[in-house]
Amino acid sequence: MTRVASPTRHVRQQDAATVLKKSQKRKLGAAMSKLKQAQAVQSSAKVQRDALDDPSANVMLLFEELRQKATPLERKQHLIDQVLAQLEPKLGLYARRHDISRVVEIALKHGSSEQRSRIWNALEPSLQRLPETRYGRHVVQALFQYATGEQRRALIAALRETLVRLAMTQDGADWVDHVYQTIANGRERTSMLMHMLLERDRGLHQLLVGSRDQEVRGGDNALDQLLGYVEEPFHQRLVACCRRQVEQILDKPRALSNALVHDLIWTMLSSWRVSLSEKQELGQELATRALYLYHTNNGSLALMQMVQLGDAKLRKECAKSFREVLSEVWTNKYGHRVILTLLAWTDDTVMLSKTLIRPMIPYFDALFAAAQNSGTPALIYAHVALLFLLAGETTRYFHPVFYRMVWNPYRSDQEVHRPKKDPQTRREEMLAVIAPALFQLVHTYGLSLLCDYRNSPRMGALCIEVCKHWQQHGETERIREWFQHILREAPWNASDAHTQRQRHEFLHQVLVLSKLFPEQIFPPLKAHASQLAELVNTNERAARLHGALQSS
Repeated sequence: MTRVASPTRHVRQQDAATVLKKSQKRKLGAAMSKLKQAQAVQSSAKVQRDALDDPSANVMLLFEELRQKATPLERKQHLIDQVLAQLEPKLGLYARRHDISRVVEIALKHGSSEQRSRIWNALEPSLQRLPETRYGRHVVQALFQYATGEQRRALIAALRETLVRLAMTQDGADWVDHVYQTIANGRERTSMLMHMLLERDRGLHQLLVGSRDQEVRGGDNALDQLLGYVEEPFHQRLVACCRRQVEQILDKPRALSNALVHDLIWTMLSSWRVSLSEKQELGQELATRALYLYHTNNGSLALMQMVQLGDAKLRKECAKSFREVLSEVWTNKYGHRVILTLLAWTDDTVMLSKTLIRPMIPYFDALFAAAQNSGTPALIYAHVALLFLLAGETTRYFHPVFYRMVWNPYRSDQEVHRPKKDPQTRREEMLAVIAPALFQLVHTYGLSLLCDYRNSPRMGALCIEVCKHWQQHGETERIREWFQHILREAPWNASDAHTQRQRHEFLHQVLVLSKLFPEQIFPPLKAHASQLAELVNTNERAARLHGALQSS
């Protein structure tokens, strides 16, 4: 007969195991409880010791008086002496805290040169760690703002690698960009760029430890110079290192907006050692992020290079990426060159009209109206693209150095995707979209355009090119009507220096118009011959214009 295991016995075994586990848990819980009690006692004792040593309570009382605007400067500096007397021994440690960092910032702002030197000496041993802490970063910003020139140089030298790392983060990118563009000198910027090129490969970083701090030779490319220091088997590794650096920030808008990052991208795109396919791949990755690159010189150059090397798809993505910031790109010192490059290198004029030209029409009225103000109008850069649509590529309006790369690639030996359509045909197709609105704006604001003397090319050139367009299309009577409208409010009388310069520029532009369109300009001008004659003895351009009027 087969023997069957007793279920009662099995239950008794399970109960015994459960009791054993519960007993072990109770013992473990008791041990943990005693440990926590001991830790709590130690923590309490530490808090009591820190409370005795921590001067923050007294310092914050002084800070409340120090921060008041009504407190005299002498009193503030006396309070700063008291603050430093309590904080100076451990200032590098305290400056990482939220409350004390605010105290240090205001002490740097209102302190004397001797007090700032004391703060500098106290913080110097901790400089490399401060920017990596949440509140210490604000102290370093204040140091950059209020330190002497020599201290700033030392600060950048000490924080060079830290600044490069922070430039790749969302939180640190903005103030690193400020340091890079406004405080660092040329040699320091080059050194930071060299460190950024090698940041993702510690082996190359150590291999080129001496070369990365050398100054780039005039006109040389930093990446090409580094590649010249290593043997050819390392070239692809260094280029891949730079690519990884760019890939790390593709999803970080603040980091992508950093001038240091723009220099990195331009260095890669302008290098003659980087292959064309690698440049095109980099351009494809950055095309949809063009709105973060246009506002610096090297950022705009990188975009122009991408447009020239890229295909139709890349150009379309680049143009569409400006949708949210289109007016800022048109009116930016460097961004308007990217607009020019897209207009000059893209065959798809329908796409350009939809993405770059037609959406700008509602903004132009405000831009033209602002040109009448005494400040620097945004139209200074926006009108350059309009001149291109009217006049095409010409050194009469486009400086051969500043706009050279708009028409010609950075390297003449590179393969580029040149447009297939005739340039004039493309310009006429795009001009047709904006012509009605543009002609109405020139009619309304023509006088302010002719009188503006603050930029080159002159805004009056826009009026001249519009008149040429009217003449080519047989609308010469429109020129006469427009000029009659201008003369009704012409600045014949000038009371101050600004108005005199406006009148001088107006007479110059009228003189140019009279040479190009004498039959349309002189008849309306004869009605103002007496006013012009009064200026003959005081204004050389008025004398020339009056002489031409009499001989007409």
